[in-house]
Amino acid sequence: MVMAVNIARQGQELVAMEESSREGFEGVRLILIDEATDGGKYAQELMRNCEKLAQNSQGAGLTDIKEVLQQIAATTESSGSARVLIAHFAHQALHVANIGDTGFLIIRNGVIFKKSSPMVHEFNFPYAIGSGIDLLEAVEEYHFEVEDGDVIIAATDGLFDNIYEQEVASIVSKSVGAGMEPKQTTALGPTATKRSRHTRRWSCKGVIRSQEKLMVAG
Repeated sequence: MVMAVNIARQGQELVAMEESSREGFEGVRLILIDEATDGGKYAQELMRNCEKLAQNSQGAGLTDIKEVLQQIAATTESSGSARVLIAHFAHQALHVANIGDTGFLIIRNGVIFKKSSPMVHEFNFPYAIGSGIDLLEAVEEYHFEVEDGDVIIAATDGLFDNIYEQEVASIVSKSVGAGMEPKQTTALGPTATKRSRHTRRWSCKGVIRSQEKLMVAG
């Protein structure tokens, strides 16, 4: 039984998360979309198509995360483009497909264990998928075994452009170590906003915590 945990929107960024009723993170899916053009119509339809696919599949076959992204891109008809990160957690493994300057960090024992690399043509010109854009062959896939206590952070460029990765790891690790509630990790949001050279705000939109694990999405 899959139930919706959080679907949120602020400015140009959309996040949706779903969590299974089983213990831990088993079955958790994260969709993170940063709109690129045309007022977000493409990104919104892409989000809806991904949610439909997740609901219809009930988790079956979602470990081929690049195929999931290909399917939802193929069924999205609106004009526009977007940078996208899709993640699925199953059987203690995290599966991620990413294109553009969205990204993730996995923090283990207070240090960065794994991270994604931004995908850009050149400075401030990230890869994207969209109508008339065939860049799916450039999608990067990641597959990692995770452990109890790992912290997984997924965010758009609004975070990674304005806070050093090691500082992100330090803020989150101190929060978890102090036994803070998950919502208190949103301190990352104001920090990034304060330092941002851009006008649009970044905020932490969703947090899921289960036992010793924490997922932050922004």
